[in-house]
Amino acid sequence: MAKVSRTYRIEQKTADKITEIAENENMTATEVVEDAIRAYSPEKYIGNTANKVGSTDSPALAALIDPLPSLVFGFTGASIPQPVNESA
Repeated sequence: MAKVSRTYRIEQKTADKITEIAENENMTATEVVEDAIRAYSPEKYIGNTANKVGSTDSPALAALIDPLPSLVFGFTGASIPQPVNESA
């Protein structure tokens, strides 16, 4: 898939966390953000176990899950949207 260049304004704390994760996981900052967005996508979020005790998912993904609503949607103080069970 083609790459595009974008500029986003994020909090310094978030930028520092991205840098920390990138260094710890031997990844680029772009790879950290892309992995976080993929982990957050609704179809993948349902099976994401990164925040569960004993998880074998990447600790980098677990560290990024909580701030994702403010990163992706630009709001704070809200919980992560939960998937809707359409079979109920």
